Amino acid sequence: MLNSLGYLEITDKNYINMLSIWIVSAFINTIMQEFLVRGYIYQLLKREYNIIVATIVSTLLFTFMHGGAFEAGPIAVVNVLTMSLLMTIILEYTNSLLMPIIMHFIWNVMGGIIFGTVSLAEDYPHLYNIKIIGNQLVSGGSFKMEGSIFVCIVNIIMIMIIYYLYKRKNKQTDINKIAPIS
Repeated sequence: MLNSLGYLEITDKNYINMLSIWIVSAFINTIMQEFLVRGYIYQLLKREYNIIVATIVSTLLFTFMHGGAFEAGPIAVVNVLTMSLLMTIILEYTNSLLMPIIMHFIWNVMGGIIFGTVSLAEDYPHLYNIKIIGNQLVSGGSFKMEGSIFVCIVNIIMIMIIYYLYKRKNKQTDINKIAPIS
């Protein structure tokens, strides 16, 4: 999408020694983050307090775990916050940690290892060198996708869609409890 808008240009392709190891590393990183944040802390706080407290605390923890966002500026911080909220609503909608893990993993591999538009640890390689040009608000400037308002907008739209589906699913579940379908 950013390429078609003239904001993104692939300038070079890199060889990544042991690419599969880097992908497995990103997968392990993703699993550990999701198990800690949404699999353990979120579930514990939800059980002990409520869904609101669990969402706020786990989202703040997730955001602070991605400290590079603070260096990238307020849009990057909001992008991490909205990504965390999206993963949480997907967790609630699916009643499974699997979808947040898959989505987080895809974001890390595609954005971090393949295109280099998302910062992982400093030593993670990226397959393509990407030049992002144009309006810094849209392109993210030197922080690429992480600093782009585009990511925030997509996250918010996805949150609204999943939240709508979640409410609709729960409304249907409530109706079935009252008058079960035979």
